[in-house]
Amino acid sequence: VAFPAAVAAGSIHGIGFLCEKAILRGGLLSLSQGKTWPWDLSLALNLFARQGEELSGKTVRIPSDRPRAPHVVLRWKDAQQQPVTETISGGYALNLVFGEATNGRIQGKIFICLPDSSRSFVAGSFDAEIRKPAPPKQRSPKAPRPKG
Repeated sequence: VAFPAAVAAGSIHGIGFLCEKAILRGGLLSLSQGKTWPWDLSLALNLFARQGEELSGKTVRIPSDRPRAPHVVLRWKDAQQQPVTETISGGYALNLVFGEATNGRIQGKIFICLPDSSRSFVAGSFDAEIRKPAPPKQRSPKAPRPKG
């Protein structure tokens, strides 16, 4: 698939999308449109890397017939401007190419076509800020069970 030369754009839930912010936190790539959280529109893809730099120079290709694939989360706002989320766990086609990570940033190119009812898609280039992943949540010790 040839990537468009322009900034990543497309359609999320039938609404025109233009990537205004890209963040790579660990292996979670988020492309979003809007000024503040919750974003007006966004696509997030979990690539299972511990640090964003691990994806430097990597290519990820997922054919639409792959039985299990990383989850893709689409977000948009409904007519009342309330956030809506849809998670897609397969049936999509993805071609994602990362450049080299430098100075806390990584450039990339994406083409993704999703099987949701609106046929969401995003294609083009992005320049993502690499952020450290959140520290793992500490599990609280289990209280002993009473005998009896």
